[in-house]
Amino acid sequence: MAALVLIERNQFRYIEDMPDSNTEWPAWEVYRVGICRTDVNLTHNPARTNTVLGHEVVCRDGHGQYYALNNEINCGECDYCLEGKTSHCRHMRELGVNEHGGFASKIHALANNLVPFTCTDHRIGVLIEPLACAIHGIKRLDTVLNTQPEIKVLVQGSGISGKLITYLLHTLYPALELTLYDVQADAMAWAESYPAIQRITEILQEHFHVAIECSGSQQGLADCFHAVRRGGILMIYGVPLAEATFSFSPNELMTREINLVTSLAGCDRETFCQSRDTVVAHQPFFSTLLGKTIGLKALEKELLHFSPILGTKTLVDPLSTI
Repeated sequence: MAALVLIERNQFRYIEDMPDSNTEWPAWEVYRVGICRTDVNLTHNPARTNTVLGHEVVCRDGHGQYYALNNEINCGECDYCLEGKTSHCRHMRELGVNEHGGFASKIHALANNLVPFTCTDHRIGVLIEPLACAIHGIKRLDTVLNTQPEIKVLVQGSGISGKLITYLLHTLYPALELTLYDVQADAMAWAESYPAIQRITEILQEHFHVAIECSGSQQGLADCFHAVRRGGILMIYGVPLAEATFSFSPNELMTREINLVTSLAGCDRETFCQSRDTVVAHQPFFSTLLGKTIGLKALEKELLHFSPILGTKTLVDPLSTI
């Protein structure tokens, strides 16, 4: 099979005919893969070298059925798994992280990790995994969102993560006073189609009950820290670089009684199926998030110099010669 292999930090090798060494799980044809900022972070700080990245995968079987990949394989036996927190499994195997993923013409995966779906355009299946992560993030806020339905919520960042979080909040909690902010005003243009979503060009101090940072930037986190009200919730959702740090006063955090919440994955099968159903039911919106398509040979440059079209998901077609 053809594959792009992360040899070591910031160094890849394209292999036209990579030996098929995995006999543990069945093989599936890779149709499309989305490029995630996590892939970029892993390029700079690998979880394991000599690995094929790519975890936002759509694959298909020999009968033409399409599937979205849940890349998490938990042990089912550790304390976290027994507590139902499978995404924190102590022995987690993650396809595209510490096991070979989807930046290849084939992927090996357990059938139980594949969720079937049917869409007009099956490319939007690459959004099922990131949307599942967003659903998990929203569930972390369920208590306050369900008991205080008219609170003020800020979403900082209007890239893919910010769009998914904003769209979910708008759809699931229509009574919210929902506000979107991005340093690039053009990135928020999509929200013009949703009058209930307010857009701002500068951060309001101590104004929001919940502030969700979706850009992964240090400045975005600082903006959210200043934007959240006393007794409010600050959520870190955008994936920061591994070397990033943030300085704040513990005294101010305590005095303002700010609740800090984080969210990363959480792709159990129930959440994944909920994501699949949401994507299928809202295909017109998710289609607008699809960006450019590249082939495996152009992928190394993209991972080293991440340059998606504003607010869109870059796709990898393993059979493309681009």
